[in-house]
Amino acid sequence: MTIERGNDVLIEWDNEAIDAVGGIFDVLIGDIDNDKIDELIIAELQGISMGFGGEYWTLYILDNFGNGDVLPPTQLKVNVYGHNGTFIKRGKEGKCEILSAEWKELNHPKRGWGMYLVGKWLRYNNGQLKLIADRPIIIRRFLFSFEKERGTTLKITPLPLKWFQNKKIEFVDQKFINQYSEKD
Repeated sequence: MTIERGNDVLIEWDNEAIDAVGGIFDVLIGDIDNDKIDELIIAELQGISMGFGGEYWTLYILDNFGNGDVLPPTQLKVNVYGHNGTFIKRGKEGKCEILSAEWKELNHPKRGWGMYLVGKWLRYNNGQLKLIADRPIIIRRFLFSFEKERGTTLKITPLPLKWFQNKKIEFVDQKFINQYSEKD
């Protein structure tokens, strides 16, 4: 991928997909680490699974893009992306939280095996993504009601945030995910 400003190449890097699937990508500019310097975010759709239609996105975050010092991007792979439901400004200070979402097979101790949407809250700072320690991991089982909601909201709402604003979500920790994940 190449980022240019005018006739100058600011940065180039290799990415896994030469071209986004069907040319689907999103570009955002904003201060997500609250340092008063904008980051450049490129969300690139890299694939869609057959049947279930799960998407595979890579988010590239270029730190301090607004001041011209462009470093190689930080990457985050997610399965559900929406610019206004992945990057969420919170509080008076306007700190940005990033909701990373992936589909995962879990063998839940009470509900049994199933597909779950797993959400983790991250914060971006100095070119790094870190879990927000005081925010639990969110899971939601993919049942028929979720399938119907997904079908009607897939392209029109702030995803993945909208899908986690449901009374059927559960709060868990990483130990739960590790213990009950489908083993490879």
